[in-house]
Amino acid sequence: MGKRAVWPPNGKVKVETLSQSLHADGWLELGELPEWEVFDVAEKYHAEYHDRITRLLERERPRWFEDVDEHRNVRPGQVVARELSRRFEPKGLHISAVHPSVSDDESLDYPATGPRFYVSVIPAAMRRGPAPPPPDDVVCLLWPDPQDRCKPWITELGWVMTPQNPMHRRCTQTSRLVLTRSRIPGETAWVAFTTSFGSLTAPQTVRHRL
Repeated sequence: MGKRAVWPPNGKVKVETLSQSLHADGWLELGELPEWEVFDVAEKYHAEYHDRITRLLERERPRWFEDVDEHRNVRPGQVVARELSRRFEPKGLHISAVHPSVSDDESLDYPATGPRFYVSVIPAAMRRGPAPPPPDDVVCLLWPDPQDRCKPWITELGWVMTPQNPMHRRCTQTSRLVLTRSRIPGETAWVAFTTSFGSLTAPQTVRHRL
């Protein structure tokens, strides 16, 4: 098996080749993030608020499983996330508890071992006005067919926080920049840029509806 092509394009690898790899395999490794102002927004808010949110979440660790109820769709960390979200709402941040980390223990039906938190900066970004379009090379990467390039929009922008826990340690490491693409039959497709910041794992994600 030959070595996979990695973004960005260069003299040896064209953007068309990278696009074919992404759309055929569903993912593409990124050697670096493309230069795009949207990423700078996520970086800015992460640098300003990530450590503070981390400290507040750790302080509330004893309450992470408060009121958890699978039948009512109350996830680990949801109560704490709701409270912190109200606190950071004036800053344009929304904090939520997303799908939790789970154990690999099949005999126990893969129980939840801890929360995963998502910090969205979409409210703050919207206050800045319309987002600039992606760079031309990214447009060609994501939408090889020109007719698919009409009116893309961002649905997510922020970072995920997966606290350290010996039972789900594998979920706390993200070592590569990856671009993924997925399509649900009969529905729209999305792509996600993901990277990690360190400390609590914090992938930065931007999704575009296709």
